[in-house]
Amino acid sequence: MSNEIETQKHWSVLLVEDNLVNQQITINQLKIMNCDVLLAKNGLEAIKATQEQNFDLIIMDCHMPEMNGYDATRQIREGEIEQNKEPVPIIALTADVMILNREHCLSVGMNDFLGKPVVLNDLKQILDIWLRNPASS
Repeated sequence: MSNEIETQKHWSVLLVEDNLVNQQITINQLKIMNCDVLLAKNGLEAIKATQEQNFDLIIMDCHMPEMNGYDATRQIREGEIEQNKEPVPIIALTADVMILNREHCLSVGMNDFLGKPVVLNDLKQILDIWLRNPASS
């Protein structure tokens, strides 16, 4: 007898977030939705992680120390082009939900936008759009 959870796909998600509380909340929410999560605490760690493994989705904080999410996204996109890899969906994560910031996120290569604090239903919708995640339906 097979367990339904065992047959569901586990999505590989890179969470790039420097705030400890936001890390824990978002990781817990992603795990509820059948995601395996790797944490990067800044843009430099995110770039390194994408060079070492493939992800189904990246959730990228925009404002972090050492390297922000905008610069990290640009470099990840450049690396994808150089390596002829399919672009991974990158979702902006920020408390700045002004329309200009949304446009800036899209202009640097992010695919979508998620406001802070992360609301479980909003995260579910993002996963439904970018992963077509049966675990979140």
